[in-house]
Amino acid sequence: MWVVLDKKEKAVGILDNELQNGCPILSDTHTEKLENGYTTLTFSVPANHKTATLIEMGGFIVYTNGTDGYELFRVTKTTESHALTLQKDVECETAATQDLLGKIIRPKSFTSTKLSTIVSFLLLNTGYELGTSYFDNLVDIEFDDYPTSLLALRNTIAAFDAEMEF
Repeated sequence: MWVVLDKKEKAVGILDNELQNGCPILSDTHTEKLENGYTTLTFSVPANHKTATLIEMGGFIVYTNGTDGYELFRVTKTTESHALTLQKDVECETAATQDLLGKIIRPKSFTSTKLSTIVSFLLLNTGYELGTSYFDNLVDIEFDDYPTSLLALRNTIAAFDAEMEF
């Protein structure tokens, strides 16, 4: 079951193949790149279903991924095709991608600092927080070119050959 949210993150519908009145998911592809935390979700639904009309660019999809929990995706593109069947195709990306582009990291150096402390600093005032960290050695890293929070996170993760997911 996936939840459709509007631009204000208010639940407006359900996507589910098993609910009697749920909007069925005709096809879907979930792609993860753990090295930089970039995840995409593409799916298709019947365009003439009431819930499909509520899926809008800038809205959100709460994607449940089995036993791991859920991910928040922002809808980046929708198209409707009227060939054989009325179908709405939806493209989404991790909501954090756009959210973390809005925060700039001022120059700062970390010497012999836990990776979790650095990541927590990079996420400060973004609405995101560090979850489980399996790597917490002491590291040195410097931010001197005013990167976005997202770029600083990706550079930090890459520098220590770690993975991240939102």
